[in-house]
Amino acid sequence: MIDPSPTAAARALARVRAVADPRANVEAYGSSVYAPAHASDVDVLVSNDDPARLAAELGLTPIPTLPPRMHGTLEGVQVDITVVNGDDDIARRMRAGPRDAALLATQLRDHGRNEVFQAAWPHVRRFVRARALGHNGLGWFGSFGWALLLA
Repeated sequence: MIDPSPTAAARALARVRAVADPRANVEAYGSSVYAPAHASDVDVLVSNDDPARLAAELGLTPIPTLPPRMHGTLEGVQVDITVVNGDDDIARRMRAGPRDAALLATQLRDHGRNEVFQAAWPHVRRFVRARALGHNGLGWFGSFGWALLLA
């Protein structure tokens, strides 16, 4: 679990922004946006940058995936960084992540459901992990899908 203070994700994002190409867009997504007190890491999407250069600048190990990813610790916070370039289908779907996470957080707050969601979310995560129902690689929902079901 990451430091629940609002500065934990902000510190990691600031570090990525400091070394990213000035034209790159750097955004948080995932549970660090809609359930920050329960997030195990900060997911970061970087649009329009060189992943190898970014990994070297941040001192992170690249993971040979498509799109390119890297993970490690920045400013005392676990991060998982994905880099997308271009406008193919994968890039468009990845770029929806920050927007969707922010919209979920906004909807929960605007409709008075955030407190209940935050209380129930750890139980849903335990349920999913205990039954190996996570990780969309096997066809199950990823974390965001379970969050939508709960919301």
